[in-house]
Amino acid sequence: MKRLILALGLLLLLPQLASAAPLDFIRFDPAPVRENEPFDILMGGLWPSGAYPHSATTRIEGNRIIVHVDGRSDGPPIVVPWGERIRLSGLQRGVYNVEVVADDMDVGEQALVVLARAFSVTPPFGENGTSVLIEGIALQPCEEAPCPQAEVQFGATKSNDVRVTAEGDLLATVPAGSGLVDVIVRQNTATYTLPIGFRYGEPRTFEPNHYERVLFPLTFAGPGAHGSQWRSENIIRNDAAVEAATVPAVWDGHSVPEVQFFTPIPPGERAAMPEEPEDGGLFLYVPRGLEKWLTYSSHIVDRSRSASDRGSELPVIRVEDTSAEIRLLDIPLRPLYRAHLRVYDFDTDMPRNIRIVVTKEDGTNVFISRRIFSTFECINPPCFDPRPPYATIDLSSIPELANAGEVDISVRSDTNDARLWAFVSVSNNNTQHVTMYTPQHDTPEVVR
Repeated sequence: MKRLILALGLLLLLPQLASAAPLDFIRFDPAPVRENEPFDILMGGLWPSGAYPHSATTRIEGNRIIVHVDGRSDGPPIVVPWGERIRLSGLQRGVYNVEVVADDMDVGEQALVVLARAFSVTPPFGENGTSVLIEGIALQPCEEAPCPQAEVQFGATKSNDVRVTAEGDLLATVPAGSGLVDVIVRQNTATYTLPIGFRYGEPRTFEPNHYERVLFPLTFAGPGAHGSQWRSENIIRNDAAVEAATVPAVWDGHSVPEVQFFTPIPPGERAAMPEEPEDGGLFLYVPRGLEKWLTYSSHIVDRSRSASDRGSELPVIRVEDTSAEIRLLDIPLRPLYRAHLRVYDFDTDMPRNIRIVVTKEDGTNVFISRRIFSTFECINPPCFDPRPPYATIDLSSIPELANAGEVDISVRSDTNDARLWAFVSVSNNNTQHVTMYTPQHDTPEVVR
């Protein structure tokens, strides 16, 4: 009878094994890839064995990029999802072949075209009178006096205001025009062209990958326990030579595809992120090219205890701060404290199983699993997700963690392509002081 049951089980499993795609996709982010600029290789699929791939390593041989993963196809016949994200620092222009190899099989391959690095126009959209920064052109020396000024042309119309910044870049005022246009720069005998480099109109017509996302983990304002009144003070500063006039903040609700925009932030000025009546954090979308000029601060205070500005600083998270595994150390779990773990995922289109391991002071482990996913529904693509997939876990309410002492926490995804971040807030029940434990801090920050 047992053999019959086992045979039936294998027959039922055969269609699933047959449909498994060991390598369903290889993607490059950002796309297109340009020379000497860092990018990610993303890959994943359904592995036809419980010994699914992990621990990716990469080597480059000429125009071959060989990605080796530890994984075999002869393990237990269990179809499991897998994914890897590999960061490369940059390549010379050309055509490459990305080959994925496991221990006992060639998984698949994909061509990669690395384009010449173009100059950038920031912001790449606006109206008549918008100031744009043009970077990436090495202005040629000239022997004439005075030196001929560089010309910048938007479509068929020249800008009547072109200046050179202290950094050697160009600052140009956009002339009247409409639609998508080429941006052409002429200086001495050289001509540089960025095809379809500027769009007249609002940025909502642009794809989301034209932006960098940063995450403010807390944008909450409202009551807490024991009469506390929490407020997050989230500030953006613009140090660019142009206005940060086209930074979308959030969608106007989950069902209305309208983007709200900040009031333009002049050079050297600051603006505040909006506060929300619920936890979970907000994404800020920054036009690529402006991200290096914007700085952020996130300050958390309890206004019920003091009118001072003393509180806790939380980092504002960029993609490079995320990881497939997050570790948080020396977190106190005793009756005196209440502790909440908050987990965020930068990949809004990928529901994930998150596995949390809490290592207690006595060395034993407590395992917690959560599935996190975005509740945002995109009505009219392209869309900007306002919030990350998010989960909060009240660690103090878990019986196995009662009086666990100082614990270490590991948060990771089932797949290695995840971009996660997490932190723990610990409240002192006597004083209501709150301590924030983050992966970025060697020592925690305390709300007093």
